[in-house]
Amino acid sequence: AGMYLDVNVGFRYEETEVNASAMVPAYSGVDWVSNNEFALTQNGESSYTDFSGSYDNFLPNIDFSLEISEDLVARASYGETISRPTYNHIRGGVGIGEVRQTFATASSGDPGLLPHESANIDLSLEYYYDEASYVSVGYFHKTVENFVGTRTVEGNLFDLRNPTSGPRFNEASAALEGGDNTAIRQYIFDNFPESTTPTGVDAGGTTTGLIHSTDQDDLITFDITQPFNERDAKIDGVEIAMQHVFASGFGVQANLTFVDSDAEYDPSVFDEQFALPGLSDTANLVAFYDKDGLQVRIAWNWRDEFLVSTNNNLNNPRINEAYSQIDINASYSFSDNLSVFVEA
Repeated sequence: AGMYLDVNVGFRYEETEVNASAMVPAYSGVDWVSNNEFALTQNGESSYTDFSGSYDNFLPNIDFSLEISEDLVARASYGETISRPTYNHIRGGVGIGEVRQTFATASSGDPGLLPHESANIDLSLEYYYDEASYVSVGYFHKTVENFVGTRTVEGNLFDLRNPTSGPRFNEASAALEGGDNTAIRQYIFDNFPESTTPTGVDAGGTTTGLIHSTDQDDLITFDITQPFNERDAKIDGVEIAMQHVFASGFGVQANLTFVDSDAEYDPSVFDEQFALPGLSDTANLVAFYDKDGLQVRIAWNWRDEFLVSTNNNLNNPRINEAYSQIDINASYSFSDNLSVFVEA
C-alpha cells in the first residue's frame, strides 16, 4: 500500500548444563547437650555434594516496523526470552539451620531449576512531528513461566538421628512414667553410660554432660526449604512518552508507565501467596538544555508503591512506599578533551 515495511526475523537456541558442588561439613552425630539443646558433631572432615541440571530453549523473535507516513511509524514484535535463576537458588550445598527436640530446619538450592521463560508482545505507535521531537504510545504483554518460589519438604540429612527419640528415651520415659527431660537425661546417664559423656554434677545433684545419638535412635526429619519453579503469570502495561526540543536548546522529556498483573497480592491475608515483587507504575519528567557545550539536566522520577517480598516473619509482606527523587547534573565542555560537571 505504498508504505515501507521492515521485518527482522531470528531465533536463538540454547542448551544449558548446570553443575553445582559445595564443600559441606561431614556430620557424624547429634549430642543432647541440655533439656532442649542439641549440638551437631563433626568428624573434622568435609565432603563435596554435587548436584546437576540441564535445559534447552528455542527462542524465536520477529519485529515489524511500518512507516505509515514520513512522520508516523507503527511497530510490532513478538519474542521469547529467558532469565536464569540466581546463584543462591542453584547452589549445590545443604545448610542445616536449627535442630531441636521437636523440630529441625535446613535449606538447599536446586541446580535443576528452569529459567524464567517470557513470551513478549510489544505494540507501539510513534509520531515524529519535528526534528528530535516525538510522542509515542506503547502496549506490552508478557506471559512468564517458571517463577521461582520456595517450598518446604521433609527428609533426613547425613543420617543424623535424634537422641530424644528411640529405645533409650522410650525406656526412660516408661520407667519414669513420663517424667521431664531432666529426669530422663539422668536415667540415661545412669543406665546407658557407654553413649554418654558426663561433665559434672550441678548444685541439685543432677548429672550434666552430653548424650550422644546412636544407630538405634530414630532419624531426624528436617523441614528443608528449597526453591522450585512455581506457577506462571501474565503482565500487561501501557507506556506513554514524549520529547520536545526547542530551537533555543531547551527541551523536555516525559514518560509514564502503567503496569498490571494477574498475580495480585493481598497484604491482609496471612497465607502464602504467589505475587510478583517489584511491579509498580512509574513516571519520569526531565527538563534539559543542550547547546554550545553546555548541558543541564533536571530529572524528576516517581515510583508507586511496590511489593518487595512476601515472606518475612510468618508470611508478613514487605512493601516499599511510593517515592520520588530529583536528580540534577550539569556539564560544560571546554574542548573535545576537557569538560567539567556537577551533580546533585
